[in-house]
Amino acid sequence: MNKKENTYTYDQVAAVLIIIGLVSLWLATIWNMEKRIEGLQKDLETQEQHYECFLDSLNDQIDLLETTFDSIPIGSPLDTIVLQDDYGVRKHPIFGSYQMHSGVDMIDTWHDTVYATASGIVRFASWNYGMVDV
Repeated sequence: MNKKENTYTYDQVAAVLIIIGLVSLWLATIWNMEKRIEGLQKDLETQEQHYECFLDSLNDQIDLLETTFDSIPIGSPLDTIVLQDDYGVRKHPIFGSYQMHSGVDMIDTWHDTVYATASGIVRFASWNYGMVDV
């Protein structure tokens, strides 16, 4: 039996080595891309957690603002409202001297409903010279 010897030229060996080198480079590039994709996925997860915390913080601030706005007394406490006397310096009706008036006097009708103009709790109420001081 005669075995035929395979002989390769330098050009053929060089071509095979170039192909092997290119395939190796291609595989390394793919492996590097996979690692970069994994890193980007981890970065995205971190950013997602950061933004979730940020949104929770914003929601807490919005809740606090809503609570604060609810506690601001805006609006009329009576259906029919007539201001008898406003806030500021005025002449005392009995003594005749000028004094600071620290409230607003309102006139209502008989059995008029009084509304709360803000949320809250009355902590103290008393009479102040014939008027209710809340």
